[in-house]
Parts: sequence; structure tokens; C-alpha cells
Amino acid sequence: STSDSIEDICYAVGYSNVGYFYKVFRKLCGKSPKAYRKQVETSL
Repeated sequence: STSDSIEDICYAVGYSNVGYFYKVFRKLCGKSPKAYRKQVETSL
């Protein structure tokens, strides 16, 4: 859990393009980073 923005996380893990990060994240996880974060927060 982190309060970092999704954009900050994108850059921290080595992506320089936020749009591409969203695309890869959705392909791997089946949902957007925002939707994934919301799901995790509600399950805590």
C-alpha cells in the first residue's frame, strides 16, 4: 500500500511513458492501475 501517485510508481519501476505503463498493466492484471488500487484498498 502506498500513497504515491500511479504516475510516480510508473517512473519508479522504470517506465518513461505513463500511457504505455497503463497499457502493460492492464494487459498483465486485467484492469487499470486505478481500478486495481481501488480493489486492493477496499479489500484491506
